[in-house]
Amino acid sequence: METYLVLKQNKILRVYKTSQGEKGIVESLKNEKIIDYDEIKKIANDTEHATGSDTREYDKEGALRPFIDRAKDGLIEIRPAYKIVGNEIIEKTLKEKIMDNVIKIDDYQIYDDVKKEIRPKTQEELLASGLITQEKINEINKEKLIQEEIRKIAIEKLEALGKL
Repeated sequence: METYLVLKQNKILRVYKTSQGEKGIVESLKNEKIIDYDEIKKIANDTEHATGSDTREYDKEGALRPFIDRAKDGLIEIRPAYKIVGNEIIEKTLKEKIMDNVIKIDDYQIYDDVKKEIRPKTQEELLASGLITQEKINEINKEKLIQEEIRKIAIEKLEALGKL
């Protein structure tokens, strides 16, 4: 038995183990109505190639190349939250994930370069980005002042009653 690969643009369409040679494979391909292929390539019998994979994923001896090498060559994809640095695959930083749209933040959030985290935008940042008006900020601040005054009065009354 001999092993053959049917290839189209370096992709393995079929793997055949046959004693009928290339002529038998051509007949099988016709019967399967597969006519769009580039070549039929004989390979060593002791190698395993997966249908759908790229022949460049394998070394000269037919062994699957290391994952990192295949990823560097763009033959396989790594997860979007990771990147290749030298001979390692490492997780991207939070900022890189945001910039690459792996993590999406809404309009009311911002990445803080100092704290290295996502945080809510300040009133000033919301105003600068047009998400809030100065009138609304004034209204919010007025409400905060009123709430603070109510809290102070409540504390004073509790202290007067001896409950604090």
